[in-house]
Formats: sequence, C-alpha cells, structure tokens
Amino acid sequence: GPTLWSSDPAVYAQPSGGNGSHLDMLHESPRSQGIAHEKDNVYWVFDGNGFDIVRYDFAADHGPGNDYHSDAIVKRYSENQVLKDPNDKVVSHLVLDKETNWLYVVDYGNQRVIRINITSGSQGGAASFVGGEALAQYYHVVGYTQENVVVSGLLQPAGIDIIEDRMLVTDYETSDIIIYDISTMPAVELGRINTGATGIMGVKIGPEGRIWYVDYDANKLYRVEGLGVGIEEMATLEASLYPNPSNGSSVIVSSPELGNIDLDILDMTGRVVQTTRFAQRTELNLDLNNGIYLVRLRHSESNMTSEHRLVITN
Repeated sequence: GPTLWSSDPAVYAQPSGGNGSHLDMLHESPRSQGIAHEKDNVYWVFDGNGFDIVRYDFAADHGPGNDYHSDAIVKRYSENQVLKDPNDKVVSHLVLDKETNWLYVVDYGNQRVIRINITSGSQGGAASFVGGEALAQYYHVVGYTQENVVVSGLLQPAGIDIIEDRMLVTDYETSDIIIYDISTMPAVELGRINTGATGIMGVKIGPEGRIWYVDYDANKLYRVEGLGVGIEEMATLEASLYPNPSNGSSVIVSSPELGNIDLDILDMTGRVVQTTRFAQRTELNLDLNNGIYLVRLRHSESNMTSEHRLVITN
C-alpha cells in the first residue's frame, strides 16, 4: 500500500526507530498501481488488488521509523471496477484536477480513462480489511459521480497528466503520447506524439508546459523538445494561424508586422518539414500527417520571434 517518506536527506533512507525512515504506511492496497495527491496527507491510489480506487488520509504521520497507523481514514470507491495489467508491468496512473475536483484514472485492463468527482458520494458499508490493521475509519463510498468513458479504445494506457483543458495519456503499445481536449466529454483527441520509446509509461507536464515521459524499458527519463502544451505562447511577434486544428490541406498565417517573416514547421522530432517566407499574410498548402507540429516565426528585420502549436486532424 501507499507509504509516506520525507524528502529531507537527513531523514530519508536513514536508520530510525527500527522500521526504517518512512513517515507512515498503510496496508489496504496491495499491488498499488498509481497515486495522486489531494491535500495535506491525503492521497488517491489505484488498487490493483481490490479493483477499485481508494482514498487514503494518513492524518498525522507517525514520524520516522514508528508504526502507529490507527488514526488513518480509508475510503474505497468500488462502483466502477478497474483492472491492472495482469503481467504486473504496465502501470495505471491517475491525476487529480484540483481546480475541478475530477480525479482522472487510467484503467489499463479496460483500455480506457475514467473520472470520479471527489466531492460526491456518501458513506456506505464497512470495508473488509486486507492488511489486518486497525484504522479510525474504513468504508465504501456509494452514490458518487463518475464518468466511465472519458477515453476508450486505448491499447495499453499507462501515464496521465492534465493542464487546464488538456489531458495527456501514454500508450505503452504504440509509444504515443496522446493529447486530448477535455472541455467536453468524452474527450476529443487532438493529436499524437510518437516517441519511439520501447516502454513509455509515466508522463508529466513540467515548467513552461514542456512534456516529460519515462521509458521503463530503457531506464530513462526524456523531455519532448520544441513544444509545450496547455499554456499560452509568450510571443513577441504577434501572429495568428487558422484554421487550427487544420485538416492538413492548408492554413493561413498572418501578422500585423510590416516586413518579411520567416516561417518553419517542425515535427515532434525537431525536423523542419516545411519552410517559407511571407509578408503579413500567406496561405500555406500543407501535406502533413495527423499530429502536432511546431510553427516558428521570425521577423527578418527586428528578429522578433514566436512559436505556435499547429494541430493536424485529417
């Protein structure tokens, strides 16, 4: 089950109290697959043993190396069965959107993403103990609001992250990072980044909207270069692209700046796939596959620049 640790190097991994340096530990979710923070010492866990989502409130931690767990409150959300990877390899991550109180969960075994409103539901019957320890409260939550299909038809979904109205999900089988618009439900796919990773799992949107992902099989952490997601471009050169998303045949680029503007379109590997020069307005004839591209603009005289995402959906 989930365990609390201190990030203080004076505590972490140091002998303490005969039970190691952990701050708290709970035992009701063997084969945990993913975890998301809510607040304080409260976390949500994908329970691969019980086939449900569990909310763990550790309450006050017991300090380094101690063993008191009885103040914890554990709630099981069991009305929508989730399934782990039967081979215990590909994980099922989850992420909480703290602005909307929706918990988004990768359900590997059912090839989908679901979501739960964490403010909904009421106390149901008592839950059965797995770890055999006393807890302050331990029960099932019933009648909570859930959406069983945020995304369906995935192959081997693993990682997930959210920023504003964008959601990223990784697919272990295809090596893709899939970008969705979650402003409506079910979510709408906007494009895919094929990473070429042999074992893509966790994904995170980091500073400046940059995308990071883990390749489990390669034992490496990568950052996608040249493209952010979910944040506004800090453009010094005022420009616009439309339609965007585009059907892949053409896009109009315009700018109020006088003088020539150099334009490059890059794919997700950083390769320039199209280049041109224009003044104020041009219609680009495109021949691009589905996906997300980076459009770089540079004013030839002032050297003002800007970058924009271009989504192609044939």
